[in-house]
Amino acid sequence: MNAHESRTRFVWADSPSMAWGMLLLAESDDSDISRMFRPHAYTRCEEAEEAGHGPWGATLYRVTRSCVLASASTPAPDSRDYAFVHSTHAWNSRWTNIDFDAHSAEGHNRLTAFPSAAEAVELAERATEEDRSRYEGIVFRAYLLTWSVQAVE
Repeated sequence: MNAHESRTRFVWADSPSMAWGMLLLAESDDSDISRMFRPHAYTRCEEAEEAGHGPWGATLYRVTRSCVLASASTPAPDSRDYAFVHSTHAWNSRWTNIDFDAHSAEGHNRLTAFPSAAEAVELAERATEEDRSRYEGIVFRAYLLTWSVQAVE
């Protein structure tokens, strides 16, 4: 993984949370699900506008997601839309660990998404040391995920 990865997609939906969910389904590892939703996730705003709204809503949303490797000393960003997670290197694995509104209800779920890096780093180290991980060569890392879901004006 690069030091910083960022993706922006455009999705027609009824709400920000629906746009988020559709994007996760479009990038799913399940080929049947991703085949159904991938055509509705656009890499360029112009493509989405040209296609027009689809069956899931009439508002066009810009969903921007960024990811960086985190260490125990990585500070939390000023934004409320972030989470520290532990995951393998696969992009979709990192993003399925959190909810769109991870910050609501007094914070992160603390099972897979954390408000500080230290917990994610500790879990990544423990997960990497598990017998199955060592046997299969799976390495977990801690990541800082940030995101924005905004209606396109």
